[in-house]
Amino acid sequence: VFMQPTTAEQALGVMEELVHTGEIALIILDSTGALVAEDELDGEIGDSQVALQARLLSKSLRMITGACAKTKTSILFISQLRDKINSFGFGPKSDATGGKALKFFAQGEIWFKVKAPIKKSVKGKQRKIGSILEMNVKKNRQTGREPTIIVPFYPSVGFDAVGGAIDWLVEEGFWDCSGGKKESGTGTIQATEFKVKLP
Repeated sequence: VFMQPTTAEQALGVMEELVHTGEIALIILDSTGALVAEDELDGEIGDSQVALQARLLSKSLRMITGACAKTKTSILFISQLRDKINSFGFGPKSDATGGKALKFFAQGEIWFKVKAPIKKSVKGKQRKIGSILEMNVKKNRQTGREPTIIVPFYPSVGFDAVGGAIDWLVEEGFWDCSGGKKESGTGTIQATEFKVKLP
């Protein structure tokens, strides 16, 4: 089911209805930063709307959390990182949209960051075929562990489980790649291509 509501109220209302049906296992909201409230649409550009998005999410999550537990529905909120205006030189310089309520109700929070591109020589030219993603687990209520994971990602394949496993084996010293390239991701391209060619 794909829906594209006009306002934040519509999006959150549809999400609540889907949760109460009990027939949906996973709901993805992309993205919290793109939610536009009705008051913001009806107002003018110069109008001040302080924490309007955060208040809408806080109210909606209070109503939905209990229903999610009963119907065993998972909700994935996709957001973007924004630079903090008043960081004063200490603490994190960036934060996700949605306010503190989204972080409070979430069972887990993962920050994605592109660490480096993966390039391959094609007809004498270096072309980007993927990216090395750094996934930083900020919150984890399931196991309590908050690791930082680095894994290759290819648009045509998705997350490369084989390449990520090989990189981990090399970093932990279980796999000796002496004589070859040791850069993260570059030594796993051939293994990934071999995996994709398998029937």
